[in-house]
Amino acid sequence: MIKLYSYLASDRVQIAEADNKNSAILTTLELFKGCKDILDFERFCRDIFDREALLPTGIGHGIGVPHIKNANVRQPVAGITVLKRAINYSSMDGIPVNIIIMVGMPQGFENEYLQYLSKVSIKLAVEANRNRIIACTSNAELLSVLQAL
Repeated sequence: MIKLYSYLASDRVQIAEADNKNSAILTTLELFKGCKDILDFERFCRDIFDREALLPTGIGHGIGVPHIKNANVRQPVAGITVLKRAINYSSMDGIPVNIIIMVGMPQGFENEYLQYLSKVSIKLAVEANRNRIIACTSNAELLSVLQAL
């Protein structure tokens, strides 16, 4: 069963600051630098921004989910950035974003891709879950909260 924590690693969880959507995405992308499951980090970065240009990934409730599925990713990966201050993200509901979950999936993982994006949406649609995440003051605390969801 896929969980919110399924594709996260302890070094891909952070509390950070960003001034705008692009800097928030760049800050989150940095979590994937050196990730062995991404064949070409620069291409991964371009693919995330290209996908974002097609259709913004702000899903509402203060959540952004930049995501891609392609052959540059060997195994499913995810990273999360909790922003200390919410930013404009061009979300569907217009609410500023302070939780960014970035997802990379390989080709052929359609079911896992859809299940994980669904899990993110369901778990973070619950206000209490979002509040627990936003209230974290350290990466270790954030990791613990995410493992419990």
